[in-house]
Amino acid sequence: MPQRTEQEIMRNWKYMDPPLVSVCCITFNHEPYIRDAIEGFLMQETDFPFEVIIHDDASTDRTAEIVREYAALYPQTIKPIFQTENQYSKGSGGFGFLKTYVWPQAQGEYFALCEGDDYWIDPQKIKKQVNYMKKNRNCTFCFHNARIIIDKRLKNNRFMLNPKGASKMYNVGKMALLGFIPTASGLYARFIIQNIPDWCYKSIVADYPLQLIASSYGYAYYINEPMSCYRTNVPNSATSRFLKKSTEEKIKYREGFIEILNNIDIYTNFAYTQDIELAKIRQEIEIRIIQNKGFGLDERRLIKYINSLAVLERLKLLLRWHAPRIFRLLSMLKRFYLSFFRVNI
Repeated sequence: MPQRTEQEIMRNWKYMDPPLVSVCCITFNHEPYIRDAIEGFLMQETDFPFEVIIHDDASTDRTAEIVREYAALYPQTIKPIFQTENQYSKGSGGFGFLKTYVWPQAQGEYFALCEGDDYWIDPQKIKKQVNYMKKNRNCTFCFHNARIIIDKRLKNNRFMLNPKGASKMYNVGKMALLGFIPTASGLYARFIIQNIPDWCYKSIVADYPLQLIASSYGYAYYINEPMSCYRTNVPNSATSRFLKKSTEEKIKYREGFIEILNNIDIYTNFAYTQDIELAKIRQEIEIRIIQNKGFGLDERRLIKYINSLAVLERLKLLLRWHAPRIFRLLSMLKRFYLSFFRVNI
């Protein structure tokens, strides 16, 4: 249960209204994880007010009940939205939830996203991000590193992004090359909500185009600190849902990312085409891997991309592509090894 009361959370706020940050959480059947997510929001230590908007998409487990429990204890901070019918099954994806239900209620100058199966682990997370963005107004998106939770039993020291890297700035082209960025790590300038092009709402995912659009208005700043956790291979996580897809669905999913990259290329007037082209090649390679297809030596685009990778990343990609059984065996051995050296977070 919560470590602090609502009064204790608000004690250091210099003013009460409006909230400076709107935390936006989308959840569905996350009963085993939603407490971690909410506790991560409530642990935030700030001198400014923040609000937590939680959208439950008609969960069939106890997720909504748990959200109600916290909302009763934190009536000024937690603002729940409960669906009586599942909107995802009606074709409303992540962007649909945000645009229709969450963002109209968000009052903050900045907004943060966190899905119900991920969670924050640093009580200074949003304060650090807000401090940077307020001092650097050209920064329109701020993100950070995250720890990976492999399954519900294993907690370890693996990181989503390079832990040896430094905090740095990225333009939209370099952001496209980074690939997956932990959704729970992002803080966005509010005006991004009001300037999202229509094509974004038709995208295969919500977070990736949102990150690219936000970066295109200024720059993105990466803080090399693991301030959140990303769950993988647990029920109802993005990775577990992807693994259940058919081959055709997986290919369509990757083609959806190529479509996003084509759209952001047009949206930015082709100012970052070179980097975006390399990002598209990565998606094409993923499609080839799904199809168990190789490539010809005359395909210079693919070769150029592979040669641009660091040696370890290149080896990993080639193993996945041309020796998937060996890659799976090595992955299994690595996971087995990590299970003996797990670190509780």
